[in-house]
Parts: sequence; structure tokens; C-alpha cells
Amino acid sequence: MTSQAERIYADTAAESRSERIRLTTLTPEGMVRTVYDPDRLVLSDSLVTFDRTREIRRRARIEIVDDTGRLAPSSFGDEFAPGSRVRLERGVVAGAAHYVLVGEFQITGFDITLTGRLTLRAEDPYVSLRQDFGDAFTLAPRTTGAAAVRGIFGPILGSTDDWRLEDGSAAIGSSRTFAEDDERLSSGVDLMADLGLETYADRGGQPVLEPISDPNDVLPLRTYEQAPGVALATDLTRSGDVRPINRQIVVGEPPGGDVVRGVSEISDSSHPAHSSRIGVRTGPVYRSAQITSQHQANDAAKARLLERSLFTDAAVWVGVPDLTLEAGDVVAIVSPTTGTDSRYRIDRLTLPLGLGPMTIYATRVVPLFAVSESDG
Repeated sequence: MTSQAERIYADTAAESRSERIRLTTLTPEGMVRTVYDPDRLVLSDSLVTFDRTREIRRRARIEIVDDTGRLAPSSFGDEFAPGSRVRLERGVVAGAAHYVLVGEFQITGFDITLTGRLTLRAEDPYVSLRQDFGDAFTLAPRTTGAAAVRGIFGPILGSTDDWRLEDGSAAIGSSRTFAEDDERLSSGVDLMADLGLETYADRGGQPVLEPISDPNDVLPLRTYEQAPGVALATDLTRSGDVRPINRQIVVGEPPGGDVVRGVSEISDSSHPAHSSRIGVRTGPVYRSAQITSQHQANDAAKARLLERSLFTDAAVWVGVPDLTLEAGDVVAIVSPTTGTDSRYRIDRLTLPLGLGPMTIYATRVVPLFAVSESDG
């Protein structure tokens, strides 16, 4: 749902609006520490990237002009020291200043130069999950995806009711034990993928869990039409992939159980990568001890095919920033020059915190499955 601040930002004419960036430092508990508005802090060449293909989806590079050096961290616990938390917002002045949340981040590193430039590197709170369990941890049979995420991530992130966990009742088939030197983040992400689910941190830094969706079932959020006289983008590049995938195999190898094998193929004969057009193109076989049933193997194979089969026609769109977009959203892009006229799923989104265009990296959405199969 679009917020009032997002609507005001989008409706304010670009030639008349005054952009503002606000940076807020936070305590480890998420409470406000210091609010640095543009009058107190000058940011230059800063940007945020959303990338749905990474375990940690949101990254930020924050460049601060600091001639005095007083903001340079000198020890852990300082406002901009590694491990500290910050909130980034982009806003517009329309009577008053209206801010849109870009993301909450944990600082992972910094550089400070003699020219008075402090550069911060930051990632969303999932970066704190890049640590070993420390002790063996076991999930009981039939543990749901939501309960598993709370059990694996909760001790680090502090599980709360604000987490948006929708697992469609997906559950593990048999008990799962993680060793003390297993990493929490990769273990949790991989386990959810075996259940046909994906997990990531939202803009507010809270965990999200949801079924991996078919982008064909999602209506376009925006339409970008590069018609004559319409200057939405400064650049649009379209390219094709040389190695599309049209068949995915998943093998479940549960300890002490029967091996199960799931296969998913592009069944829509009109798809440009259908086997009748380019032959069989099988992706790398995926094996998991956590896949214990035929139904689960089939779902995992279909989810992995969805992830790999869209990379047959990719577009890079560079244009006016849109703060409502997220990696994973579906948009329509139309350009007679590049031959682009289709729906695209955003895989990566780079949003500047100052002046400059936004860049969308997206792949074309083409129906994979025959109607009878998708309806079933």
C-alpha cells in the first residue's frame, strides 16, 4: 500500500520540488539516537541497492562530507562504527518535508580520507545472521516455515510480532539438526527454499517470509513507455541470454527415507525457450536432505525453474527515481527502439540518495506453464 509520503513525493513535479535526505542513527534496540537532516549532514554520491538474488537484499553506500573529522568512528559503539544501525529516508518539500523510508541498515565498514569524506558501507539487518549457530540446534518434524524462521533468526534479531511470516502451512517433513558451525543465514534461506519459500528483510529491517511467487500472476505495478516525446528514461538497454533453462530436477535425499525426484518443465508451447523450439535445456540438479515428499520435490523444482528461466530477455532501465518500487515487483516497459514491449520482474534496483537517475535491472516475464497446469 502506498503511503501518503510516497504519494506526495510522486505527485510533486520534478522541476519544482526540493529533494531532501535524512539519516538517523539508532541504538541496538532500534530507538532513535540522532537525527541528521540536510541542515546538519551533507551526503554526496550515496546510493541504496535492492537485489532479490542475494541472501542480504539491501545494501547502502553512504558518503558524508565531514571536514572536521568529528564523525569518524574511533571505537565500537560510536554512531558510525561497524555494527551500528542507521535509517535512511528520502523526502521532498511540499509545504512541509515528507519523507519515505528507504531502509534500515547495519554499518559493516567505513573509510575516512584527508579530504574530509567519510564513506560508510552498510547492509540490511540480515547481515547480523552471518554467524555460526554456536550450539547444535534441532527443528522437530512438521515444524512450519514461520516457526523455523523464528527459531533460527529469533535469537539474533529478537523475534517479535512485527515479523511478516506467511508460509502457506509449508512444513519440514523430518527433524533437522544444524551443527554448531553452520551459518544461521544460509541455513535458514536454504531451508526455506526447499519449502518453496523465500525470506528477506523489509525496508524497516523486519524479516519477511512468503511463498516464491510466479511473476506471471502479478499485475504490473508501473508502465514505463518510451514513446516519442516521453522522457522517462535516460537509457534503456535490452539483451538476451545465451543459455536459457527449460527443465529443472530436484532430488530429495532424506536420511533414512526414500529418495524422491521432482521435475518441472516449461509446458507453455508458446514460450520462446520451450523444448520444441530450442531443445531440452536442463539446469543443474539440486539435491537436499530436507526434501522428503513428492509434493515438496515438485514444488521446489517449479520454484527453481521460475527463478532460472526468466533470464532470456533482460532490460536495464535508467530513469526518474520511484520510491515505491521494490526488487521483485513486476513492471511493464515499452520502447519501439529496443523492441521492448512486455512485463518485466525487477531483479535489482539502484536508488540514489541524492541527484541522479534510478537504475532497474529486470528480466522478461513470459508464461512458463500451460493454462491447465497453472489452474490445477
